[in-house]
Parts: sequence; C-alpha cells; structure tokens
Amino acid sequence: MHFINEYLNNVSASEGYILECLPCFSIGDVSIIASRPGMGKTTFMLQVVLNYATDNKNTCYVFSLKESTSETEKVMNRISDNKVALNQLSIKIIDRKNINIDDFEPIITSEMKNGIIFIDSLESIKSPSYRRTLSKLKRLAIAYNLKIFISANLSRKNEAFIDKPTLLPEFKYFYIADTVLLLYRKPFDNPEKSNEVDLIIAKSRDGNFKKEKLILV
Repeated sequence: MHFINEYLNNVSASEGYILECLPCFSIGDVSIIASRPGMGKTTFMLQVVLNYATDNKNTCYVFSLKESTSETEKVMNRISDNKVALNQLSIKIIDRKNINIDDFEPIITSEMKNGIIFIDSLESIKSPSYRRTLSKLKRLAIAYNLKIFISANLSRKNEAFIDKPTLLPEFKYFYIADTVLLLYRKPFDNPEKSNEVDLIIAKSRDGNFKKEKLILV
C-alpha cells in the first residue's frame, strides 16, 4: 500500500515513487508533514524514506517514537509490496519512547551528520512547546548538515482552513519549518474516491502554494 501521483504514468510512479511531486529539499531544511489522524502521513513519510534510501547515498534515520522497529519495518514492507529488501538499503530505525528534545543532539552528533532524519511524530517529543521543538531541530539541521522531516497532527476542527493553510492555528509554530506539506482526504461521501488524498504544499522555498492529487493503492 502506497501513494502514487495520479498524473504520473511512468513505471517508477506505479511503484510508489513520489519525489517528483515534492518541492526541492535542501541541507539545513526542516520539513513538516501534517494532517489530521488517519490521513496516512506515517505511510507517506515512510514512502519518502524508501524513495530517498533508494536514490541517495546518504543514510536515512527514522525516529519511530510511537511504534517499535519491527512495526515500522512492517509498514515499509507493505509500502513496497515486499519488493524492496530493507536490509540492502541504508535505513536505520531508532525506536525511542518518551524522548526529550534535548536528547536528539547527542544522538545526532555521534553518527548522523550529513544524513536525512525522519521523526514520527512532533507530538511524541517531550518539550516545553512545539515552537521550541521545531526551533531546536532547525538549529541542528543547520549545524550538522541535515535534512529533517517530522510528522505532525492537525486538529479536525480546523480543516475548514485546509485551502488557506496560513490561517491554520498550527501555523503559529509551523512557520519555523522551511517546507510544510499537508495531507487531506475529503469525507467519504463518494466511495469511488475514498482513496484520493490531496497533497497540499502549503509552504516551500519557492513560495508557491500547490496542490497535487495522490492515490492510495
């Protein structure tokens, strides 16, 4: 099970390659992948992990703060339909519960310089505030030449602002990130479209608001 871009018909897209529809991510960037619960943001983020690990020589580090290593590996196997041998990819999973924002730097400095870090999720990190968490991650990304991706929850009651994301209450701390990606699936009033998900690029370096249609297959 994975996402594909409905407008891409090439082989790589059918196999779950979605980096074509994403903005360019630079070293030192912090990127947020956000949605209300149940939209598939963990699946989406782990699919990005697999794409990066297949394409790049940099190691991908996955901080799985809610699930065990084995559960995270199961999701990645499901995304790739068991076509990818995870042990042949440069992916390291760190399953840590009750982690504090100040715990990240010692882990990063020991082995993760110049890597790509994925964190699931913002709400699982112990910190005085989400703003402090993102500010700290931004400093680490710059200091250690990292690309950092982190998932975050949106409140269901704020979905009325999904097409005007800067009005979302969460943007009072999301603004710290360089890129903000939102996933949104409309209510299931049409069963034939229940697998369609909007990928909204709410913030990026080029400043353009953009929407892509993804299909969960």
